[in-house]
Amino acid sequence: MKRYYSRREPNWTSWCRYRHHQVLPGIEQWLRDRGSLTARLKSASRCDFRVNVLRQEWACPLDSERRLLGMRRGGIAILREVELLCGGVPWVFARTLIPVRSLQGP
Repeated sequence: MKRYYSRREPNWTSWCRYRHHQVLPGIEQWLRDRGSLTARLKSASRCDFRVNVLRQEWACPLDSERRLLGMRRGGIAILREVELLCGGVPWVFARTLIPVRSLQGP
């Protein structure tokens, strides 16, 4: 059964708004890390890491994504949604958008 998580606008908030005691132990270092999330997940899962593609298609971005990407209303992009699994358990839902205007070449 396919599950799509991106039909509604997310309620974004900066993790910095939380006080140290409000962030679960061990989570803050993940939030602060500027390195490769994939590499960190592979290390944490002891190489039992996998990507599950939920969908990849042409789609209209959410309003917040459209504004961030500087796209016009009604513009389309390549949309790819994946789960990053460690030990067979989804740890991360990831969503990538590639606007049409950024595509060049054959």
